[in-house]
Amino acid sequence: PYSVRELVLIARRLHRFPGESIDTALADVFDVDKEDKATAAALAKVLAGHGLVQLAEEVKRGRTRGDMDLKLKKDSKKVQAAGKQPAAMPEKPKHGQWDGAQHVGGNIWAGGTGGSGTAGLGGRGGPYRLDVGQDVHMLSEAQKNEISQEAKDAAKRMADEAYAERLKELEMAPHSAREFDKYADAVVVQVQRMRAVLQEHQTRSRERVWLKGRPQGEIDEAKLVDGITGSTSIYKQRGASTSMGARRKVCMRFVMDLSGSMYTFNRLDGRKTRLLEVSLFILQALHGLEQEYEFSMVGHSGTGPEAEILVKWGEPPQ
Repeated sequence: PYSVRELVLIARRLHRFPGESIDTALADVFDVDKEDKATAAALAKVLAGHGLVQLAEEVKRGRTRGDMDLKLKKDSKKVQAAGKQPAAMPEKPKHGQWDGAQHVGGNIWAGGTGGSGTAGLGGRGGPYRLDVGQDVHMLSEAQKNEISQEAKDAAKRMADEAYAERLKELEMAPHSAREFDKYADAVVVQVQRMRAVLQEHQTRSRERVWLKGRPQGEIDEAKLVDGITGSTSIYKQRGASTSMGARRKVCMRFVMDLSGSMYTFNRLDGRKTRLLEVSLFILQALHGLEQEYEFSMVGHSGTGPEAEILVKWGEPPQ
């Protein structure tokens, strides 16, 4: 059902947005066909045969959302977008492409920060937030308000579709999602601060230190006497700590109060509400940091010696 008309539209779009990939331009053409599974499967086969594997997978899945499980590697490079910042809004909001780098600004890449029209953090006009572990560069409110109302409406429509899709995946009703959001909103600032502290701890653990007793490098003032007596190991060098290989995970167990009084007296002092908030705080603050931190969560009601296993070691909820 495709003709020269679609080819012209694709060529026009690539001319207007030269930074976009052919995958992104073609995705708009196939958006409607994603709803028909038979058509989507046929399209995916053709696209994969022409090397467009990522687009083929997106068409086959038929998802509004892109991959929400993307994560930056520890040694991922940071790329500052060229040109005027913030970048111009793309023709419509999108998830964005992924190359494993940490992009600042721009309007092409997913998981960036301070960009326009893509999923990330601190930008404007994106369809939804996407935390991949990036440093956050916030645009000002004035910069966010520069985009048109049409762009804001398009981003909201895509966000609503992705939200409904996610609820369906989680088998969660809208009222349950609202309840979850209520607790999440109460601790969002604390989660961000704690994640910053934990990530700083990771960075410091990888910092270079002075390695002493070396046969070459800078002279170690504390070894001058040894040098006079003939020792050659009187130098120091900057390098990775030799103890880094022996580092082990930080293990934590959280014990939660599940007694009946948590419900009974919640209307008086909000104790159950605070318990739910701190539980969500723990889960969100430690999300994606499994290489450094491992935790379990149990609950005890006081009715017996057994503890209710809420989160097993090494199996955080996703």
